This record gives sequence, C-alpha cells and structure tokens, in this order.
Amino acid sequence: MFTVQNILPVANVAHAMGGLIVARYWWWHILLLIIVAFPQWPSLFFLIASLLAASIYRPQLNFSASADYEYAEAGYQALAAHRPRDAIPFLQHAVRFRKANAGTWYNLGLAFSQTDQPARALPYYQEAARRDPNDEEIQAVIKETQKDIGDMH
Repeated sequence: MFTVQNILPVANVAHAMGGLIVARYWWWHILLLIIVAFPQWPSLFFLIASLLAASIYRPQLNFSASADYEYAEAGYQALAAHRPRDAIPFLQHAVRFRKANAGTWYNLGLAFSQTDQPARALPYYQEAARRDPNDEEIQAVIKETQKDIGDMH
C-alpha cells in the first residue's frame, strides 16, 4: 500500500538525520563493538546501525512542517474510500509525529471504531479531545464509544 508518494517527502531528511545521530552520539560504542565483534565487517555493521537508527527515530527527527501530513492524508483517503483497515497503519504512523493534530487522532479512533474495536478507538478519541477540548463532536463520540464498550461487557 505504501507508494513513493507517501514515503519520499519525509524519508530523505529523517533518514539522514538518523544516521547523523548514530554517528554523533554512538560512534564510539559502535566502533568498539565493531572492532570486538565484527573485525572484518565494520562498514557493513555501521551501515546497518545507521539504517536502524534512521528508521526508529524518523518521526522524532523529521522537522518538516508537513511531516505528519502525508501519512494523515493517506489514512484519510483510505477512510473516505471505506477502507478503515488500510487507514490504520497510515494514521498510526501520522500520530507518532509531534505535530499531529486532533483530526488525525480522531480519524485513527474512527478507523478502529469502524473495524469494531471501540476499546482501541477510545484512547485516540481522548487524545483528540485533549488537543481540541472545545470540539463538542469529539466529546459526543467519546461518550458513545464508552457506552459501546460498556455494552460489550
């Protein structure tokens, strides 16, 4: 489901920054480990460590103003096409960014609700309400979801 359109705008700077963080903060530890454990493969090991760091820390390292937008938009499009299961991974990725807005959190809750998982939806609705406390629709959805969860037990 991932296409270059959904990856490329956020991948370039974030992956480079991940490699730089590994090089800046962990180079001595990595170098020692490479020398002791893999004396004949230091370049390959460093490359793997850099790629792992770039993948793990990408949301924290992407300082682009629209870092979460591409994923949030892909999730929204999947929801609009009545494919909530496809929307969930995109939206989960989008909310990992610091700048994710209440709408993104709400849409993730909505995707879980539409897949009959109200207990998983509730924390996302609550976070949306925390980010936009004046939105009455979110408050109503939280009450309805809590009722649905209570009816299930």
